[in-house]
Amino acid sequence: MTSAATAPTAPAASRPRHAAPKATVEVAPSPGPPMGSTTRPVRPRQPTLLAWFFRSPVALYRLGLADQLGRSTLLLTTRGRRTGRRRVTPLNYLADGNVTYVLSGMGARSDWLRNLQAHPRVRVQVGRRRFEARAETIIDPAEHRRLLELWAEQSLRTAPPPAVQGLMRRLGFDYDASIRRHLEENPPPPIVALRPIDPGTNPLISPLGEDRPGVEADYRV
Repeated sequence: MTSAATAPTAPAASRPRHAAPKATVEVAPSPGPPMGSTTRPVRPRQPTLLAWFFRSPVALYRLGLADQLGRSTLLLTTRGRRTGRRRVTPLNYLADGNVTYVLSGMGARSDWLRNLQAHPRVRVQVGRRRFEARAETIIDPAEHRRLLELWAEQSLRTAPPPAVQGLMRRLGFDYDASIRRHLEENPPPPIVALRPIDPGTNPLISPLGEDRPGVEADYRV
């Protein structure tokens, strides 16, 4: 980095007394990962319109479309690991027995994933059913692969209508390609089990449509 030219120094007697200006620091671009590295590339944040589209199920749930959306999408409420505020995230899910599974399409850096790792007790809404659950990340490779294939199969079966998928592609997201990419990723995307705290009863947290202070439909922490 080239330094700015130094001005001639005034004689000590006539030198004005004032604070020196702050230096301007130029930051060089970060180098990419070394060749041959297996480090997972960091994906850029989603464009504003696409991020809004992914958050739209929260509003649709609240507008009374829970029955329709609940076939493929749930609402996961986590506690922000920094703010302590509740955060709502819509996610595709897989139901296997009494356990519900969700996948982090953005990998280990997803805000909702890091939130539940800090605070494992979460709230889940699937259609009109609401329950509290304990979140556990799947670590067994064989079980993870089994669940990933089931999740991908269900996600393709319950895919959005062609018109909606066309809109998603115009916003820069290919739904089918994304699902299939997750099957080939190395390392694979994290999968989280949401186990009801009171299995068999799934207690209601509050009446459907009740507004809870502090709950926001975004991915902030």
